[in-house]
Amino acid sequence: MSAMERIHSVALHTPNRSNDLLGISLCAGVGGLDLGLHLAEPGYRTVCYVERNSFAAATLVARMADTSLVPAPIWDDLKLL
Repeated sequence: MSAMERIHSVALHTPNRSNDLLGISLCAGVGGLDLGLHLAEPGYRTVCYVERNSFAAATLVARMADTSLVPAPIWDDLKLL
């Protein structure tokens, strides 16, 4: 194996590195964008939702309960993060 092949192999297979794509959903609404990202990229996971509107936040809770969305905290203010 040449030096260039070893470098390429190491770069592609770094140990202890997750393949998950993590995100924070700002102005999350009812979670449609997060659902779409999860469907398009199965390794995507939202770790926190930020939504001020109470109806939208309640919808996020309902979508987490029916497992449409991954459970994560919902914040109503960015200053609290």
